[in-house]
Amino acid sequence: MTLALDSVDLTTVARDGGYRIVLSGTFELDKPHRVHIGSAGDSSDPLCFSGKPGQAYNAKPFSETELKPYTPRMEIGGPYTITVIRGDTLETDQLVDAITAVPEDYKTTVFDLRKVFPPHYFMGPRSMELLEHIP
Repeated sequence: MTLALDSVDLTTVARDGGYRIVLSGTFELDKPHRVHIGSAGDSSDPLCFSGKPGQAYNAKPFSETELKPYTPRMEIGGPYTITVIRGDTLETDQLVDAITAVPEDYKTTVFDLRKVFPPHYFMGPRSMELLEHIP
């Protein structure tokens, strides 16, 4: 079976890494795949994590059409090339200029916390000076 990449579900991710991306294409089940994201477009780019214990960087497909690795830390910028290398045959395919890294955005996390806690829990930016005034 020939390795083929068709698309990626996220085209913009935060630079801090750890975001699951879904690669669509043709993959061989139970075979390790290494996913690289970077500007060089080869194996020198940072490796994605598999997200499964014991697999490290060797991601195995969830199905014959989906591979779900987790992004590495990247420099802000792009667009970057996604390179997939099959571990046993070294067969390679790429999605050129497929993903962009942007600065982290913690605003949504703060708003999610505000939904959970009561209104008198003030969720938001803090400074060390405010700690002096807490009884």
